[in-house]
Formats: sequence, structure tokens, C-alpha cells
Amino acid sequence: MVTIQVSEDTKIRLLKLAAQLQIKLGKKVSLDDAIRYLLKSMRNEDKLNSFYGCLRSEKVEEARKLLQELRDEEEKRLEKIEKKTGI
Repeated sequence: MVTIQVSEDTKIRLLKLAAQLQIKLGKKVSLDDAIRYLLKSMRNEDKLNSFYGCLRSEKVEEARKLLQELRDEEEKRLEKIEKKTGI
């Protein structure tokens, strides 16, 4: 185990994140877990940004919103199909 120095503000923010994750996951979460979560989120964000690499930065958020709207519409369509077929 290694010790790292963080500001008091960063420590508090990490503790709050760990608490939120603990509630979400329903299990004890360490500060290491919280940091790993942030790093994974950052990696996922980098992957997502690579998909939008051909867009100017101001268009990325617009593309994300459009993609989410399309996903929501598809979910609704699939729910209707499931209701009709009884699945």
C-alpha cells in the first residue's frame, strides 16, 4: 500500500464519491475503489471521445444527446414489441 498526498478538498470529494458508490453498489467502498472508478470513467470518456474524433469539440455534446435520444426511442420500440409478442 502506498501513501499519496491530496488536498483536504480532494479528500472530502473522494469520500463523498466513495459514499455514493457504496450506496449504489450496496457494499463497502474504499478510497482506492473510488479512484479506480474515476480512472475507469476517464478511460471510458477517452474511448467515447475517440468515436467523436471527427467532430469539433462543441458538437460532441450535441452528438451525445442525439445518440441518447435514439437509444431511448429504440428502448420504447423494443418495449412495444415485447408487449405485443408477450415476451
